[in-house]
Amino acid sequence: MLSGVWNVDYFDESRQLVKRLLNDWTVSTIITLQSGAPLTISSGLDRNFDGLTNDRADIVGDPKLDSGRPRAELIERWFNTTAFAQPGIGADGSASRSIIEGPAYRNVDLGVFRDFTLTGRTMFQFRVEVTNVFNIVNLNNPGTALNAPANFGKIRSARDLRRIQLGGRFSF
Repeated sequence: MLSGVWNVDYFDESRQLVKRLLNDWTVSTIITLQSGAPLTISSGLDRNFDGLTNDRADIVGDPKLDSGRPRAELIERWFNTTAFAQPGIGADGSASRSIIEGPAYRNVDLGVFRDFTLTGRTMFQFRVEVTNVFNIVNLNNPGTALNAPANFGKIRSARDLRRIQLGGRFSF
């Protein structure tokens, strides 16, 4: 994560109109870049009879697929679903924990604001705040329960898209 704040005070006296319009704005940003979360493939059933349904699946092949595939293919099959099988009755699954990595997360948030002096100590602040300013599609994790074939290995949702918020505040 990286963040920064910049107070625009760049324009000099030679360009009065430009100085009045563009100086004294504050720009802030937060940049977030994260790799995908580690995912464990579960059978979704209580195969080892311990009372829990988070038993791991058996691994029977290579779970990795080419990440350079078109987005539509990635959404429908994030990992090789045929590389996993239900473990035998009474057995623990052979797939290790965190065997798959989920989708990465990239986001840039931006805020721009300026204070305007009205009279004496009275001020008005104008703000624009934009989350996910570049409208990057950040996919959620795929389904990881082997007993749910409709969602297993498939991504069915994404995080929030761009949001813009305008605001004003009087101080006196």
